Amino acid sequence: MLEAVMVGGTPDHERRSCFDCLHCKAAVTWWCKNDKAVEWRGTQIPGGIGCPYWEPCKTLDDLGFFARHFGGYIRISAT
Repeated sequence: MLEAVMVGGTPDHERRSCFDCLHCKAAVTWWCKNDKAVEWRGTQIPGGIGCPYWEPCKTLDDLGFFARHFGGYIRISAT
């Protein structure tokens, strides 16, 4: 599974959308991997706003040297 890493801007703590949540992972498409959020929303398909289980996704600063240069992650930007 791939995870998103914020490269431009920061995760939006006000909106708390699936777009920049730590639990949103991807293989071919995006899926919520938080069991409590899936039970609360009734689906693994992301797209919600105001999720009580939202956590900010990682940023490039959170990754180590090797993960930053050789890791499998998807670059997203809030801008």
